[in-house]
Amino acid sequence: MLTIIGLGNTLPEYAKTRHNIGEHMVSAYVKGEDIDFTPKKLFLALMGKGKVGTKSVQFILPQTLMNASGKTLKAMYPDSTNKDEYENVLVLHDDIDMPLGVTKMVFDRNSGG
Repeated sequence: MLTIIGLGNTLPEYAKTRHNIGEHMVSAYVKGEDIDFTPKKLFLALMGKGKVGTKSVQFILPQTLMNASGKTLKAMYPDSTNKDEYENVLVLHDDIDMPLGVTKMVFDRNSGG
């Protein structure tokens, strides 16, 4: 199963900022799809399941501030040394070091900070 995690900030002042682009991308994709998000307290996140083409996908929207989103990932993947556990994870987020509107995809990387 593919897991797509859309990072953002839950505070209202960030609602329409680039800091919420991960959450906006997930929300835009699932709009019109038959995907319901339910709160998962253990993961501090909203979770929904659906399909992308024929592939089953789990959508995750952490309900933390951006800098605390690692708590969600740590709860979901407690054994961070087991790469098999998270090799099908796609994390969508902004990058202040990139111009607005530019995207990139990287593999097998950790955070920049």
